Amino acid sequence: MSMKIVGVFSVLLLAACGGGGGGSEPTPEESVTPATPSITSVQEFADSADQFDATILNVANRAQATNIPTSGSATYNGRVSADYAGDITGSLLGDMSMTAQFDSLAISGTIDELVASDGADVFDVGGELTIDGAFAGSDIQASATGALMLPTATGASVSSDTGLEMFGVFLGPSGTPTAVNGAMTGGTVNGVAITLDQALFYGIK
Repeated sequence: MSMKIVGVFSVLLLAACGGGGGGSEPTPEESVTPATPSITSVQEFADSADQFDATILNVANRAQATNIPTSGSATYNGRVSADYAGDITGSLLGDMSMTAQFDSLAISGTIDELVASDGADVFDVGGELTIDGAFAGSDIQASATGALMLPTATGASVSSDTGLEMFGVFLGPSGTPTAVNGAMTGGTVNGVAITLDQALFYGIK
């Protein structure tokens, strides 16, 4: 994760834990929805991380949603980004899809297509995390659990049980929930043990 995102991390975390929001008129959503990149080099990883930073800053500048529907559903597609440390050290990027069921106040979804970089190389992180949680008003709280295939120091991939907590908010113009963003905490146990740092997510409807 590039350093420019660090300055807004605490702001996003406060908002995700229930703080109020406000912002300028958002950029049209189609201009901030990136295509999922195919990352095969350290430079491509860095470019994708820069794109993530720019997009989440744009999303975070939207006002916190106040007009939450009471029926129907919406799916928010976006990305996750995090640094990690422990048995191995580096950064990761991945795709996220989060669905809100407005009648039951339930949150579901997935985090997958994860790619990591240790600064010298990039590698695919096998596995998928399942998102499960709920929301109250504009505040989202969920967990993301599953098993990820992480490399050991010798390069062999090992299945590692993963548990993350996600804290986020609905955002959008005129109080309408057209986007989500927030922070994640947690990491992996067993296998290769890591702890996430500066872990963020966003999704756009």
